[in-house]
Amino acid sequence: MNARSLWLTPQTTTPYVTMEIDVKDGPVVFELSQPVIGLIDDAYFKYVADIGLGGQDRGKGGKYLLVGPDYKGNIPEGYFVLKTNSYRHWMLLRLVAKPSENDAAIATFKDSYKMYPLSQANNPGANEFVNLSNKQYHTIHATDATCVEVFTD
Repeated sequence: MNARSLWLTPQTTTPYVTMEIDVKDGPVVFELSQPVIGLIDDAYFKYVADIGLGGQDRGKGGKYLLVGPDYKGNIPEGYFVLKTNSYRHWMLLRLVAKPSENDAAIATFKDSYKMYPLSQANNPGANEFVNLSNKQYHTIHATDATCVEVFTD
């Protein structure tokens, strides 16, 4: 990251991956194959789960299934199941690597990470990755009541 991106804790030595996950249309699968440190919060920044070293896979990777509040369908075996009370979520992952190994860790992540709706598990599409470096991207919230106005409008 650099000064064009306004993050709460930016740095130039650790690769992070961030994404939004929406389960309104059904459960979403994401697959990890390398150690990460991460979490999922809902859109209100309410904690949902730890991912990776602190999560159910303990850094060994695996398939996670994020399931929304009103899902009534079958939950297949072979997943780390995360049930949530909301639909929209934010996931933040930190890739575990020495700074000298960052390029290889990023390449491995891009080659192996998958996220797709459970309904597409037999034929998931490709993921798109966007490098946020040199992008104007703002994650610093207001320090007064205006930070909740978006939820009350």
